[in-house]
Amino acid sequence: MYRRALLQDDGQRILLFLVVVTSVASLVAIAMELAVVKDMHGLIKSAHIALAGMTVLSSWAFIQVMFSLHYAHDYYLARHRNEPCGLQFPEEEQPGYGDFFYFAAVIGTSGQTADVSFTSKSMRRIGAVHCILAYLFNTVVLALLINIGASLF
Repeated sequence: MYRRALLQDDGQRILLFLVVVTSVASLVAIAMELAVVKDMHGLIKSAHIALAGMTVLSSWAFIQVMFSLHYAHDYYLARHRNEPCGLQFPEEEQPGYGDFFYFAAVIGTSGQTADVSFTSKSMRRIGAVHCILAYLFNTVVLALLINIGASLF
């Protein structure tokens, strides 16, 4: 797991920056797409709304997967160096990618952790960036959904 985590997260700071940039670009593209949809009718309008919805879902999943990989990288790198791992999983000595995705998805949906705890400053900083990005992303998506709902009536 350690080797795979290291291979999957080269240039970790650049990757996190790119996650933020692509998330913002995705939201801008979705907003622009939905602005054009107002003038469309029928099947074309439905197709564009479905495309925007799939873009939202895939963008959200992309954010969670990238943060999962980042958490795994930092966790196993610290473990390899015999340093504190930064995350405390309940009853888990060797967390897998599913555990890291679970952790990222909880932050991505609720902005908080559940049963996994932060145990280092560096991991808390990454978690703060993740939480802020998730909050902004979810808020913009909610605003877009309200806008779509309002335009239907």
